[in-house]
Amino acid sequence: MGERLDKTLIDDRIDDPTGDEAAVPSERFSGDTNRFESRGTVARGGMGSIIDVYDHRMERQVAMKVLHQDLVSRQGELETFVREAQITGQLDHPNIVPVHDMGHEGAPPWFSMKLVQGKSLAEVFRRLGAGKLPGFEIEKFIKVMIKVCDAVAFAHSRGVLHLDLKPHNIMVGSHGQVYVMDWGIAVRCARGEDGHLRPVEITKGLRGTLAYMAPEQARRGLAGVDERSDVYGLGAILYEFLTGRPPFEPRGVLEDVVRVVENVVLDPLESPTLRQPPPGLAAIAVRALARDPAERYPDVTTMQGELEALMRGGGWFRERHFGAGSVIVQEGEPGESAYILTRGRCDVFKRSGERSVHLRRIGPGDVFGETAILTSGRRTASVVAVDEVTVLVVTREALERELDTRGWLGPLVRALAERFVEADEERARLRTPTAPTDEER
Repeated sequence: MGERLDKTLIDDRIDDPTGDEAAVPSERFSGDTNRFESRGTVARGGMGSIIDVYDHRMERQVAMKVLHQDLVSRQGELETFVREAQITGQLDHPNIVPVHDMGHEGAPPWFSMKLVQGKSLAEVFRRLGAGKLPGFEIEKFIKVMIKVCDAVAFAHSRGVLHLDLKPHNIMVGSHGQVYVMDWGIAVRCARGEDGHLRPVEITKGLRGTLAYMAPEQARRGLAGVDERSDVYGLGAILYEFLTGRPPFEPRGVLEDVVRVVENVVLDPLESPTLRQPPPGLAAIAVRALARDPAERYPDVTTMQGELEALMRGGGWFRERHFGAGSVIVQEGEPGESAYILTRGRCDVFKRSGERSVHLRRIGPGDVFGETAILTSGRRTASVVAVDEVTVLVVTREALERELDTRGWLGPLVRALAERFVEADEERARLRTPTAPTDEER
């Protein structure tokens, strides 16, 4: 009989404030037995409870994580709890929740941290699915993820892997603050000979959340992880935003679940979505979720750069690839899309009688076929790939969506497009022969 899935094993944080109230530790070692006043349990997990506490000594409201009483006697769990407090306390970053204090004498071990007033991304996603948060738009989500990436990249620069990145562990504050939470299974690392972060100490057992866990982490535990395992976790968050579900939903016997995780192939582009996603965001998720770590982003900073580039524009344009010699645009055919050349070179030709005249060679950054999204005319030239080519496909619908995120730029471009269409229609009218008037006869 295989081991059944244990929620405390695979998911240390459960957003469930119900159940018995956790006892707030007193400070007997300092003689201050009335320092902390409980305002209620915020969440209960496999390792501890999060309590809303008022600290009378500091005169501020804080969150206190208290180790479950039945785990105090387990040396391994106690060391993990203390390590979480120490690691988090050493990561001084605007998007990592700060730890204030820690204690353990005469009470269950605890540590206090900033109490974040807001919602987890898991709650935001649930409301998005129910259609209750129309204001939380795609652009806002990408901005949140850029901050999350910055926090995780900072932790990596300090030799720490998170290894449990998921929507539950990302808090969005009431005034736009973003915090990466729950560093309970984070590990200290050193650079290996291959240049990747490797855990300094390898402990046995599976820790983390299978629904968002990288295959190598599920297969080999700490022996298989590096910074690309956190890249996978970030990709899993993108996946859930795009599709409304995690990349994997574990069920049944643990051994069977791990076997499935090792072989699962994910493709958000083919998954049902809650809304029309930017193809660029889906492409980032696909790469981050690659089963082979070598095919993912090499580090979180690179992934963050891709998200920032997406914010600068072009995220709604789908990417296409053409081989050398491919005809991308054919003169005389109806046109529905424009193209932005991002990689490779193309030649532009135009028919002149019986021969084809070479007009010019274009490269990355050049645009062609742009009249197609403004008029209903036919292509006025042919474009052929010289070598391997990558383009962004600009349809009228995609352009509208892109402009909707650019504020004042949208109305300006639409006004220019209207003027262009009017001018094109006027040129067509002037080229059309008219019947002579009575005076001309």
